[in-house]
Amino acid sequence: MVEQYLFKRFSDLSEVIKKTTHFFVILSGLFTLKLTTQRHLITIKFEHQLTILESILIDKIGLTFEEFSVVNPFVQKRLLKKKELIIKAGDTCSFIGFLESGTLRSYVLKNGAEFNVDFYFPGSIVSAYTSFLEQKPTDGFIQTISESVLYTLPYSDFQILLKQDTRYYKIARYIAETLFIKKCKREKSLLMDSANERYKYLLGLYPTIEQDVPQYHIASYLGIKPESLSRIKSLTYINEKDGS
Repeated sequence: MVEQYLFKRFSDLSEVIKKTTHFFVILSGLFTLKLTTQRHLITIKFEHQLTILESILIDKIGLTFEEFSVVNPFVQKRLLKKKELIIKAGDTCSFIGFLESGTLRSYVLKNGAEFNVDFYFPGSIVSAYTSFLEQKPTDGFIQTISESVLYTLPYSDFQILLKQDTRYYKIARYIAETLFIKKCKREKSLLMDSANERYKYLLGLYPTIEQDVPQYHIASYLGIKPESLSRIKSLTYINEKDGS
């Protein structure tokens, strides 16, 4: 499926392909097209890295090239600055986002204090999803931690796609299942795991989080104070050193 999509991206080769008797595609970081004409073997390499949008919609959800080509014009590419608020309390979420690069966080305010609810890294689905579904104001915030690139599909356009063809419901299903599973795992961890276990689980999910996210944000997400996180990290380092 991905191979078919990439092949069609290079339609300018149509005249060459018409003269071939055989072709095949190998995808492994590079896109390699080998054309066998009646007299010669031609090998052409394209350095094409799939965007996150292409990877999710085609590779994970399973859209065909034709289906993706219908969705793509509705998608907007947003270049976000560091610490930019893309959703704030009182807003009605009007998009589903697919994060290409950068890091974001979602949080709520209580008595003037911020409590982090989630982090978003490349490949994440970004949305205040309950607000998106109900088209009612959210009580949360989504903010960039670093400069980021986000692809967004507006609510109104998504509804047009769903009414146009039921095949696009697989996008909705993938988003709902992904966010629901993530929410359940988060809630279970908060109820059953110790702070140390939650920290280790978070590192397992996002190995680069220590480099991408300030410690006080990580502590807030874990439900502990920054100094408690420092102690956990120190004990983890000591235990790893003793075990080596």
